[in-house]
Amino acid sequence: MKKKFKSIPKPMKTQIYVRFGIGFISLIVAVLMLAIAKDFILSLPCLLLFGYMALYGAIILYNGLTEKFVAVSGECVKIERTQLRKRVKVIYIQTEKGQMKVPIRKRIGRLNEGDLITIYMPSKTRIYEQDNFLVIFGYYAIDINRQNNRISV
Repeated sequence: MKKKFKSIPKPMKTQIYVRFGIGFISLIVAVLMLAIAKDFILSLPCLLLFGYMALYGAIILYNGLTEKFVAVSGECVKIERTQLRKRVKVIYIQTEKGQMKVPIRKRIGRLNEGDLITIYMPSKTRIYEQDNFLVIFGYYAIDINRQNNRISV
């Protein structure tokens, strides 16, 4: 089991740790609310957050251990940013199968065209075609390889 866990890519491990960490903190907050306020309804949102994060973290862990994920690598060829805050909204990646359009859910730091990007997604992820691009909407983690350093999102 330990060997299989070590074989999971680092960006996916980071997502597993984050999910379980947020779940654990929300469980502690729920227990404190129950102890102090003695009201179950008040602690219910924290318990629901704990359940969601623990379940999602367990799904990523299970798919990582059973290798039910796909890693797609390619070079970033185009970046779309939001108008006002200039955050990364969509990235276009040149892969072996063609160009892939990936909407970004989280905040990504400085990303430049030409960076090598690896996307880890479940093997059951549906890939759609839109305007001659392959489009994916769900992924576990993104690994950005720059010339100087490496970033995991």
